[in-house]
Amino acid sequence: MLSHATSTVEIEKYCGQYQIMKDVEGQISTTTPTLEPLENNLTATNLLLLKQTTIEEELLKRQQQIDELRIQVEKLKQLEPENLMELKQNNQKLRLEQQKYLHQHLREIEDEQIWLSENRHLFQTHSDLIFNNKQQTLMNIKLLEQHLNNECIRISQDYPSRANEFQQQHLYQYYYDSSDAEAWLGEQELYMMSEEHGKDELTTQASIRKQQAIDQTIEDYSHVLHELNDRAKIY
Repeated sequence: MLSHATSTVEIEKYCGQYQIMKDVEGQISTTTPTLEPLENNLTATNLLLLKQTTIEEELLKRQQQIDELRIQVEKLKQLEPENLMELKQNNQKLRLEQQKYLHQHLREIEDEQIWLSENRHLFQTHSDLIFNNKQQTLMNIKLLEQHLNNECIRISQDYPSRANEFQQQHLYQYYYDSSDAEAWLGEQELYMMSEEHGKDELTTQASIRKQQAIDQTIEDYSHVLHELNDRAKIY
């Protein structure tokens, strides 16, 4: 008995859906043209397409439910024909609620179409801004590439003169170092020619330390002379 009551409730529910589908078919067919995109903008078209897909999925789901209930309705007519009038009366409220839902759904789509139409210039402005920024970036890249190429050409053209100038600077430094070394060697030669000797232990130790310092300096200058010799071979 409980199973039969449950079945009756379900049939009442879906019979209402079947009836509302019949009532709304005409409205859908007349409303569908208004769902066509009013904008050429990609964003607006995608939003309208999403709404259209939602409606189609909802209608397909209800159509499947109706197809399943057609057989149950026929069976109900055979088993309980006296209850058909009561079922029709109970379906009136459900039918009105479903009509309300459908009208609200269609109104939302119309509102979004109006909103998209009113804000079309904003979409266009944003897309234009993105395009202009991209073009400006590409232009900046080209300018930087051109600047880099010009710098490479300038450096390649200036290299011979800069290399010659660099070489002359090294030559001047070489002659300066050579003159300095020659003057120092002359001073050391005079010192080595002197016959000054320590007269006591303190002066002797001082002379030894001075001689050691001179020996170290001579060794250092020896390295300098070798470097000057190597540089002279280059120039």
